[in-house]
Amino acid sequence: MKTFGRLLFYLVLVGVLLFWTVFTVYNPDPLSLKLLNWQSMSLPISVWLLGAFTLGGIGGILLCAGGYFKGKAAQKDLKLELERQQVEEEESRDRSNALQSTRTRPMSVANPPSTDVSAASEKD
Repeated sequence: MKTFGRLLFYLVLVGVLLFWTVFTVYNPDPLSLKLLNWQSMSLPISVWLLGAFTLGGIGGILLCAGGYFKGKAAQKDLKLELERQQVEEEESRDRSNALQSTRTRPMSVANPPSTDVSAASEKD
């Protein structure tokens, strides 16, 4: 599937380059743009279109960059929150395990009392 995607990408790229080449060859006429009182220098139509597409692409990237970095910051915050919750959960689990182990553990006596009857009768 990855090779198919690459092949499709290269085919589209070749198609666009071929179209651009044909468009440039068949439209060599110079064009000057006029805006209010300002008039630009005369350049071929293909140069103006290439410039417009380039500026549009850069503008789109800049508009999306803010959302991208905002999303990355939110992702980092969520990751830190998840790690904090995991640590709290682990500490809580450790505390509950420690509580349960102290409740269920039988009391140990270092020197249990002797139940030997013969030793008790000798003392009397």
